[in-house]
Amino acid sequence: MFKTDDVVIYGTYGICKIESTATRSFMGEDKEYYVLRPLFTDKNVFYIPVGSETANNRLHGICSRKTAEKLIKQMKSAEPLWIENDAKRREEFNRVINSGNKEEIIRMIKGIRLRRTELEQSGKKLRSFDESYLVSAEKMLCDELSCALEIERDKIVEILKNGNE
Repeated sequence: MFKTDDVVIYGTYGICKIESTATRSFMGEDKEYYVLRPLFTDKNVFYIPVGSETANNRLHGICSRKTAEKLIKQMKSAEPLWIENDAKRREEFNRVINSGNKEEIIRMIKGIRLRRTELEQSGKKLRSFDESYLVSAEKMLCDELSCALEIERDKIVEILKNGNE
């Protein structure tokens, strides 16, 4: 159970702060909701039913400072994740993004970046869906590490870039 002012991750939407809980009537039934506001954009407000298993599976606390530091140290040694078959790769990348597993997200980022470098060396480009997964994965990871370490997101981007070289 989360409380007001907790900082959480809500699925692929990113880092949010629980502003409050509110009772709302939906289809004639009153339910209690977490009111989430994304930290890095003012565009959305999310109402997540308190106690809903489906919604709460997508709602997680951010990692600790210690875990964030450990993840950064492990970046260079992480095994890149890449699957040659487009359909299988798309399926696996989707699973990784939805899981929120940071170790797998790092492997995915590393795999996509390595593949992009290989393709660029031969004058080719990465498929657009791979670029899209890379953007989503980097946003998820950088936002969470930025919050956990209490440093600017741009610094996390640099750390991530250097850790994957």
